[in-house]
Amino acid sequence: RNRGGLGRVVERGETGIRRLLASRERAFLLDPQDPIGRSGLARIASEQNRWDEVWDIYLGAIEEFAPAEHAVSIHDEVARFREELGQTDKAEERFRAIQALKPDDERALNRLEELTRGQERWVDLAEILERRTESSAVPMAPGPARRSKLAELAALYEQHLDKRYEAIESW
Repeated sequence: RNRGGLGRVVERGETGIRRLLASRERAFLLDPQDPIGRSGLARIASEQNRWDEVWDIYLGAIEEFAPAEHAVSIHDEVARFREELGQTDKAEERFRAIQALKPDDERALNRLEELTRGQERWVDLAEILERRTESSAVPMAPGPARRSKLAELAALYEQHLDKRYEAIESW
C-alpha cells in the first residue's frame, strides 16, 4: 500500500503506469470486492485517463470466476462510471448484462427504462415495460404502480408504435 506510488510511477512514464496497472489488476483479481483495490484502480483511471483499461480489468474478473452477485456488483460499478463519463451506450450494455444475470434487478431495470425513455427509443421502452408488467420471471404486483406502467405502455403503443390493438390489450 504505497500511497505515494502513483506519483513516482508517473515520473517513470508509460512503462511504470503499465506495471502499476498490472500490479493493481493482480490485487483486484485476488479480491474484487476489496474497496481499497477498487479505489486504487479508479484513481489510476481518473488520473491517467485509463478508463477503458480499468473497466477491462473489472470485466475480466467477471469472466474469470465471479459468482452472479459479484458479477452484478462489478457490472453496476462499471455502468455507474460509464454514465458519469457520458458513455450511456456502454453503461446500457452493462445494465443489460445485469439483467441477463439477474432479471429482477430493479436498479438496472429502472436505469434501462430511464435511458430508453430519455432517448425516445420507443420499441426498447415498450419491451422493458412489457417485461415489467407481463414477465413471468419478474412479475409486477397488481396495484397502482402496475396500472401506471400498463397505461404508459398503452399510450406508447398508440402514440409512437402504431399498435392500436396492443394498446387496447394493455388496458
